Amino acid sequence: MDLSSSWINGRTLALALQDTGTRNRFGAFAPTSRVPLDLARDRDVLGIEREHGVPFVADGNLLVTIHDFDLSESPWNFIAHTDVITLANLRFTRRALQSAVAGFIADTAKNETLRIERLAAGLDLGNPRAVSEFSSAVCVWGKGHRVWGNLMRLHSPKSLGRAVAQWLMAAREATEPAKAIAPGLGIKGLGVSFASKHLRLFAPDRFATLDEVISRGLGYALNGAGYNLWLHDLKQIRQRDMASLRVGDIESGIFVLARQVVRGIPSSRRMI
Repeated sequence: MDLSSSWINGRTLALALQDTGTRNRFGAFAPTSRVPLDLARDRDVLGIEREHGVPFVADGNLLVTIHDFDLSESPWNFIAHTDVITLANLRFTRRALQSAVAGFIADTAKNETLRIERLAAGLDLGNPRAVSEFSSAVCVWGKGHRVWGNLMRLHSPKSLGRAVAQWLMAAREATEPAKAIAPGLGIKGLGVSFASKHLRLFAPDRFATLDEVISRGLGYALNGAGYNLWLHDLKQIRQRDMASLRVGDIESGIFVLARQVVRGIPSSRRMI
């Protein structure tokens, strides 16, 4: 395996430097930069002393962690029994996905995800105003302030609350993801990305987000058929590799991995 061209997305690196307290030897880099790595030198920032390593890209397009390698030999050997998962055109090790999911779950307690999930769990679908407030929270969570603005331009809070409530009641009974998301797509101002965010926060054990990062990075179409396929593939991974996790959490981990590739812009190979 070629490790000489290993790199990490700038946003992921910034979080790793913050979490590990490692001194920044990389100089200035943008969140979207593909920052070159020297694995022997950067083992601490990559989480060698932690249970879950920081995902990075090696061997062209494989997302790995430092724990996927036998460090007792030089050059490092990729552990032969390491499971590599291929999802559409994204390749990653089981450890990389576990690391990404663990990071998301740990962060959930500190961000809005858990609060909105709890809000959804106790949501009275007979109260349009409360449902409208849930919808607003979803849009803010997904950085969709413009989406919420369009929804408020096209609907009153009460009429939006009624429409979303009717949709979520139908989603509870839906037998497939495309049928669950279809009524949401019928609400003016909602597309697949934010409709799926509503479903993911409403029932994270059943649904996941399908947004631009997943669509661009893995090729799933932003429509009902694409949503069906995306949920089918996520459930396959859960059954095979992560049976204890919710579909929404697995999707969040894959989002973290895909974001490195989709939002990574090649930068200079010069080491600082």
